[in-house]
Amino acid sequence: YDLLVIDDLGTESDSSYTSEIVTNIFDTRVTKQKPMILTSNFTPEQLKKGGKIEYQRIISRVLGDCMSVKYVGDDRRNVGRTRHLDFYQKLTGSQAGKE
Repeated sequence: YDLLVIDDLGTESDSSYTSEIVTNIFDTRVTKQKPMILTSNFTPEQLKKGGKIEYQRIISRVLGDCMSVKYVGDDRRNVGRTRHLDFYQKLTGSQAGKE
């Protein structure tokens, strides 16, 4: 593929098999100079601390070979939850979910 997108890096299972697959994919993309977009809800510092040594090697490669772009904004999942809760409350007259 011309472009590979991996969403939520750092949430995959922490197994040797997963680490091997992710490492192979990443190394192949870098070797062939193919672009990737990697997303994560974790900061680089959080990614460095997680997982086994195999995972830490992957993160070291990612942080060494990739440009980081920080995106800050509201979690769209929470916006959707609020919208649904407001609709439910209007529909039922309930105060459920109010904190």
